This record gives sequence, C-alpha cells and structure tokens, in this order.
Amino acid sequence: MRIAQRTMYRSFITNMNKNLSDYMDSNIQSATQKRINKPSDDPVGMARVLAYRSSIARNEQYISNSKEAAAQLASTDSALTQASTILSKMLEKANQISTETVTKENRLQTASELRQLFSQLLNLANTSFNGSHLFSGHKTDQPAYREGLGITTMDDNLTGAERNDGTKGVPWEISGSADRTIMVRFMDDGEVGTDTIRYVYSKDGGETWVPADPDDPATPPKTLTPGDTTLDLDGVTVKIPTAGPQDKDLKQNVQVKAYDPDLDVKGEDDNKDNSISRTNGTVLFIRPTAYYQGDDNDPPPLVDQYGPSKVDSADAYGNFSGDVRIRLDETANVGADGKVKYSYSLDNGVTWVTSTADTRAGGSKLRLQVPGGYLDVTPQPGERLEAGQQFVVRPRRSDQGIEIAEGEFLSVTNCGKDIFGGLYTPAGASSPIPAEGGDKNIFEVLSNLIAWAETGPSDGCGESVAAVKTAIEGLQTSTARVGGKEQRVSLNVTILETHHDDQVTRMSSIEDADLTELLTRLAQQQMAYQSILQSSSMIMQLNLTKFI
Repeated sequence: MRIAQRTMYRSFITNMNKNLSDYMDSNIQSATQKRINKPSDDPVGMARVLAYRSSIARNEQYISNSKEAAAQLASTDSALTQASTILSKMLEKANQISTETVTKENRLQTASELRQLFSQLLNLANTSFNGSHLFSGHKTDQPAYREGLGITTMDDNLTGAERNDGTKGVPWEISGSADRTIMVRFMDDGEVGTDTIRYVYSKDGGETWVPADPDDPATPPKTLTPGDTTLDLDGVTVKIPTAGPQDKDLKQNVQVKAYDPDLDVKGEDDNKDNSISRTNGTVLFIRPTAYYQGDDNDPPPLVDQYGPSKVDSADAYGNFSGDVRIRLDETANVGADGKVKYSYSLDNGVTWVTSTADTRAGGSKLRLQVPGGYLDVTPQPGERLEAGQQFVVRPRRSDQGIEIAEGEFLSVTNCGKDIFGGLYTPAGASSPIPAEGGDKNIFEVLSNLIAWAETGPSDGCGESVAAVKTAIEGLQTSTARVGGKEQRVSLNVTILETHHDDQVTRMSSIEDADLTELLTRLAQQQMAYQSILQSSSMIMQLNLTKFI
C-alpha cells in the first residue's frame, strides 16, 4: 500500500497534538493541584464542586456574621458588667446615707458622688460598637439616652393620676437644667389650670426658699393663675399637663395640696435634716434623669394608609413578625350586611393572599384578619372604604438581627429602656413617661436616690436601698440574657467551622489531584511526547536519496 508523505505528516501532527494536549492538561493540574479545572474535565464532578463552593461561601459568611455578633455581644456584656459594678457602688452609698445619724454635709458629699456615678452609667447606656449604639434598637446612629430632668412626688393625686389608656402618672414636660435637686411646694389647695395656686421652691435642699417670706407683700410668691399650667423656677420650667382626648392624656386635671408648716418639726441636731417631709402637701422633687431616644418593641404597631378612602382610624392588634400589607379588592360598606374581598402580603407586595371579611348592618368598622392579628378600619361617618385602599401594618421592632445560619437570626441590639429604664415618649404621646419596670427602672431608681440624698429625707434613702437591690437583680437578668446569646453564637461558630472543614474535605476529594499519580503521569507523558518528536523526525527524514 502506498503511503503518501502528506498522510504521514498529518498522522504525526495529530499524535503530537494529542499527546501535547494531554501533557498540558497535566501541567495545568500540576500548577493548580486540581483534578477538575474546567467542566469538560468531569462534568458531574464540576457540578458537585460548584455546589460545594456555593455552600462553603455561604457558610463562611455565616461564620463572619457570627463572629461579628459575638464581638457586639461581648461589648454589650462588658457594658452591662460595668453597669452592675456602678449599681453595687450606689447600693453601698444608699446604705451609708439611709440612717438618721448621717449629717447633711455627708449626705451632700455622697450625692455628689452619686451624680458622677449616674453620668458614668449614662455613658455606658450609650455604648457604641464600630459606630453603632448598642442600646438604641434600630436607631443605631444616635445615642440611646440624653440627660434631662424628671420629677418625683409622693402625692397620690399625682402618682395615681389616671390617663385615658389606663396607665397612671402625670406626663410632665420639663425644660432647663439644674446641678442640684429643686423642691417645689404649694401654698394653696386647688386644680391646676382652673384655680389660683401659689408656690415656692428651693434649690438648696430646703435650706432656703424662694421667696424667703411668701407672706411679705414686697416679695410675693409665684402664682399659677387659671389657664396657666407652667411652673417658673428661674432656669427650669415645668408644664403640668391638663386633661385631654389622647390615650396618654390625663382623664382629669391635676389636684395639688397645700404645704402645712406646722406638720414639720426640726430635729434636735441642726445637722440632721428632719424638716423635709415628702408627704406634707404636694411636694415636687425635680432631679436628674435619662430620656430614652431609641425605638422599642411595644405594641400597638403603626399603621400607614394609602388610597382614596376617607378613613377615621386604622388600628392593628396582635403579634406581627414583620410588615403586613393589606389591600381592599372591593368597595366596602361597613354599615350593611355583606362580604368584602381583600388581599394581604407578607413579603412587601411580591405575593398576595386573598381573603374575605364580613360586614354587618349597623356596623361602624371593618375587621381584616391577617397572620398574627387583625386590622380594624373605621371610615368617616357616611363614607365607604373604596377598592384599592391599602394599609401597611408596621410592628415596632427594636431588635436588629444578624443571620448566623440559614433562616436563623440573632438579635445583637437592645431596647435600652427595657434594661436601663428612664423616661421615654410612647408612640402617639406628646410627653415622656417612665419606662415600665417599677424598681427595675434603673435610671429612675438612681435619680430618686440622688433627690433624697440632696434634700435630706432619710426614709427616702432607706426605700432606695431596696429599690437599688431590685434594680441590680433586673440588670443581672439582662446580663444573663446577653450571656446566653454569647454562648449560643460561640457554639454556632464551632458548628459552622466544623461543617466548613467537612465540606472542604468532601470537595477536595472530588476536585483535588492525586499528587503521586499526577507526577507519574507527567513523567510518562513527557517521555511519550519526546519519543513522538524523535521518531517523527527520523521517519520524516527518510527518502529515496538515502538508498542511492
């Protein structure tokens, strides 16, 4: 059979290219230490490798998130531990000044120390981590607290003043500043805003009063006239609210009682301040406090509304895990029997679920049931709720979570008022009220202690001892809660790192090259390629002239 030179050449080139291609593939594997470098190397294996890479990347992000959460929780734990130390010091000071043997000078010295400890506690409540405040809830860009003035009184007419929402206490409005507790007492019984009421005040713990002699016509006391509800204390003003229609407003105007000078008796030792009575008439103690500026988790949720309907009110009730969008698909006449079609969305309008609500003859509102609760919508009198009207139920959430595993979020921020207390302004209110918690309201407990230390009643200091102990217990509970989160995130990091190592090992068994096998194959392919080059060169040199 005749073999042409062209045929031989093509055969040589094909074999050389194939051998060289295999040789280069092995070189690439040697450089990357990977058996699979492109899909054609192993299509099934590459699919598994890509799946592992995606899973490992997610896992690494969860590890990073967990470590970030651990760092924030450690900072929170440190702040709460230091706060606990401050409370222990305050308890020690409260015990020292709770006896009648303590002189006024000693009590004032202790009060000065207490103010410094109060300021330090305020700084701890405003702790930040990488520029984010830890106790402000979602409002991490601003401090959780600001210092201001609050009021303490033992008058049941004021502490028990009822508000429209069922809570109690006067929502004072105070402006100005003072470096020592101011005392205010009234010279007349009466209703604030209706009657004429005279008052005097002291800025030195009751040693002197302004005016010094209120009965002297030349120096008359300041007076609240009908319609006037603001106390003027020369640098500090106190607005006493009157009754109003809002939930947080008082049901009725404040009643004050006159001070009776015959009820207070000076002690034998002038250094003992037994003359200051907290219950002789209405006495106001204006002392330092902390105002919470962050957000909270308190119900009810906020409701936004959009559309053509004339709505009188829209109120949501329940426990909502996230925002809920609600849309009326049909026009509703709430005062007639019938059914109304509506839809709701739990994913910001991406998907909608359709439902129906009943209306009743003579009814005044439409109740729309949604996961977690319901929305009551009341149209204005004589109006209908038009199709297309939308509502957004927005629960108030101060907890800011970090995803530490798939679908698992860990809250790393805190609602400061639930830990440190203080005063705050609820949604819909116009003035601040004490955060709930009673003696667990740390800032209010310490503020009262400062007031008693600066004005002298030892019985108040004695009550503060028990209150500070309760505050310490509340803080320990908060610290334990943070400690539990720290343990959880630490365990989570361990689990994730173990899972990460396991995934890397499994991916390596598919993707990585066997070094011994690879080196052997490289040597074989190199020898084969050299042999092909040498033999091809020798054969191509053969021609008829070699035999002539």
